[in-house]
Amino acid sequence: MTHISAKRIGAVEMLSIADPDGVANLSARHYEQLTRRIEAAQHDDDIAVFLILGGPGLFCAGADLAQFVAGDEMLDEVSRAAPAFFRALAASDKPFIAAVDGLAAGIGTTMLLHFDLIYASERSLFKAPFVDLGLVPEAASSRLGPERLGYQKAFELFCLGGELTAQEAARLGLVNAVMGAEEVVPAAMEAAHQLARKPAAALRATRRLMRGNPASLAVQIDRECDAFRERLEDAGTRRRLKAFVRIGQARQRSDRNRETAKRTEEVAA
Repeated sequence: MTHISAKRIGAVEMLSIADPDGVANLSARHYEQLTRRIEAAQHDDDIAVFLILGGPGLFCAGADLAQFVAGDEMLDEVSRAAPAFFRALAASDKPFIAAVDGLAAGIGTTMLLHFDLIYASERSLFKAPFVDLGLVPEAASSRLGPERLGYQKAFELFCLGGELTAQEAARLGLVNAVMGAEEVVPAAMEAAHQLARKPAAALRATRRLMRGNPASLAVQIDRECDAFRERLEDAGTRRRLKAFVRIGQARQRSDRNRETAKRTEEVAA
């Protein structure tokens, strides 16, 4: 199970998504954890900036899609938790920095549209396969995507099922710098500490002026959530999601079996 850990380093709140099996899917519980951290920071003058990072080779594989097809009770839970996280991102007046190494899929990409600085490894890849699954984008990305990437590139990402390499993301302005995997976290941490040393009120005021009215993002989030829930009620969408979940679970079992066999061979040797 993906585990979100928090660590305070000076005025930097570092939130990590880590998984021993190499999978980072956000469930309702993880959305709730992230929301609590972000909202609490709004009232904590000792926190100046957020730094979000994943594990080596994988930033975030998207939402835990199994929860969308696990029954009405679980669907209701994630339908409350995910939008609350999106709104917290939109409403926060403190900067967000991401250290991305590897795949950023679904919410792993759309949440980054709210971030202020993004550092990515050369092997990073950004994907948002919502339409392929019969869904629609979330986290206000249907508005932020065209604004940040340009309409045609955002349409290609969301509707054609395209993907962005780290280099292309940097060319489009989504990513600030591309570097080796071992350099990403130190670079992001250095930027976070630089921001933390700035006059806090001036930094927040400048960010608010640059980002505009967060209430308009909340309206877009609500529109997306209504459309997302409508798509989840479609029988074809549910079949696609169930098939996708089965494939993912089978791949995880296969990966675990290979790892177990490898360890057995090492012990025998």
